[in-house]
Amino acid sequence: MPRSYFNSDSAYVVLIPDKVPVLQGVAVTGSGYVLGAGMRVQLRFRDINDVLIQSYSSPTSVGSTQWQRLKVTQTPPAGAAYVEMVINGAGRSTGPVVTWTDTVQPWSAGNGCPEAVVDSFSSDLTLAVPGATYSNVSFTVSEVG
Repeated sequence: MPRSYFNSDSAYVVLIPDKVPVLQGVAVTGSGYVLGAGMRVQLRFRDINDVLIQSYSSPTSVGSTQWQRLKVTQTPPAGAAYVEMVINGAGRSTGPVVTWTDTVQPWSAGNGCPEAVVDSFSSDLTLAVPGATYSNVSFTVSEVG
């Protein structure tokens, strides 16, 4: 959840600009926290050439004094290669997330990944002196739970 924005007008802010890949037939959920009335979360499905195929929106937020988590869930339309998430409306927004699920996933500070797999581990010796060994280490962490 690195991004937080203040929209000063009703224009949209792209909160997940990365090309999040989609799988045909697998639901995608986008959600974010908003503070402001009339805001909404939107999923924009694009093809491999970055052409917009279809967009879907959450219901708009009500009231402007409490943070609300908005969500939209949709199965990718035919031809969609990836999705981006935007927030429309004037107000504040934070905590954008896109998941390959049909529900909003719970959030807690620092506890977002209950299960992970570490693979592709490699270690290269860089220095060995009496009493110490130094190595470059690389690995890949994948969330699985």
